[in-house]
Amino acid sequence: MLNNFFSRSFSSTVSSLKPKIFVTRPLPHTVLLKLLPHFNLDIYNDKYPSETVLEKRLTDCDGLMCFDGDSVPSSLISHPSFSNIKIIAQAGSVLRHLSVETATEYGIPVCVCPSPFTESTADLNLLLMLSVSRRIKESDRFLRDGKWQAWDPKLLIGGGLYGKTLGIIGGGSAGIAQAIAKRARAFDMQIIAQHFRESNNNIHERAPVGIETILKKSDFVSIAPPIRESDIMDGKFGYEHIKLMKPSSYLISTVSSSRLDVNSITKALKEKTIAGIGLTISQKDLHLIDPVKDYNNLALMPPIDKFQISNETNTQAFMIAKTLIHFFDQTTNPPYLINPEVFR
Repeated sequence: MLNNFFSRSFSSTVSSLKPKIFVTRPLPHTVLLKLLPHFNLDIYNDKYPSETVLEKRLTDCDGLMCFDGDSVPSSLISHPSFSNIKIIAQAGSVLRHLSVETATEYGIPVCVCPSPFTESTADLNLLLMLSVSRRIKESDRFLRDGKWQAWDPKLLIGGGLYGKTLGIIGGGSAGIAQAIAKRARAFDMQIIAQHFRESNNNIHERAPVGIETILKKSDFVSIAPPIRESDIMDGKFGYEHIKLMKPSSYLISTVSSSRLDVNSITKALKEKTIAGIGLTISQKDLHLIDPVKDYNNLALMPPIDKFQISNETNTQAFMIAKTLIHFFDQTTNPPYLINPEVFR
C-alpha cells in the first residue's frame, strides 16, 4: 500500500505546478477563494457525474473532491483514468457509494469530513436528556401558571444526569457519538457505545458493545444519527427495544422519525414502560404522537440542531478544502483520514 501511495504522490501528471482537483459540485465562493491559490480546479456543474464522466475527467487530475451521493465504485478506482489520483476527499459521512477498500488497496487516502452539525446535534442530545429528566417543560408550565409557592421535598423531583450510564446507539461515522460522550463526561456519566472505544481516565478501555447490552444497562439511551439498519435490530427502533430498557431509564432520539416506530413511543408513554422520552420530530410526523404530545414525560423539539447560525468556515466544503491543502503540503497525514493504513 505504501509503495502504491508514493508512486502516486511523486508522479508528474500535470504540466502546471499546481495539483489539479476534480470537484463534483459547484462550490460556494468562499471555498473557491480558499482553493484557487493552491489548485487548478475542474468543476462539474451538474449533480452526480456518472462513472463514464468521471473516467474522462479524472485522467489528468491529482485529486477528487466529491460529496455524499457521488458514486466512486471499485470499477472506477481500478480504471486507468484513476491512476494519477492521489487522494479522495468527500464531504458527508455516508459511504454507500465510495469503495474505501479498493482505494486502500490502491494506496489512495480517503478523507471524509464530518457533518457541520455534529456539535450542534450533540448539544441537542444533552438538551433533550436534561429537559426530560429534570422535567423542564413541566417546571416551566408550573411556574407560568402561578403554582410556585414554596419548596416541597416532593416537588418536581427529576432524574438528573450525574453519575448515570449513557448508552449511545449509532452516531459512529459522523463522530456524533464521540461528541455526545465528550459532553456527557462533564456529568461524570459512564459511557457505553456501539461505534467507538471509550477511555476512562486512560486507566482502561471499554470495547464497543451490542444494542441489547446498551438497552439493559443504560439509564439514558441516545439514538444518534447517522443510524444504519444493522445498528437497530429489525431496522427500526420499536417497542421490543424499549421493553429491554430499565423502567427508570430515558430514551433520547435525534434521528429521523423514519428510523423509529412512533407507535411504540406512544405505547411506551401510555404504559409507563420507561421514565420518559425526548426526541426531535418533523412537522409532517407530529400527528403521529398526537395522543401523547402533552405528556409531561415527553420532551419534543423540531430538529433545531440544523437551525444553528451558519459559519461559512465550518461547512463541509470548507473543511474538505482545508484537508486537500493540508495533504498536498505533505507535512502529516491529512485530517479526517479514514484509512490510515495507506501510510504504513
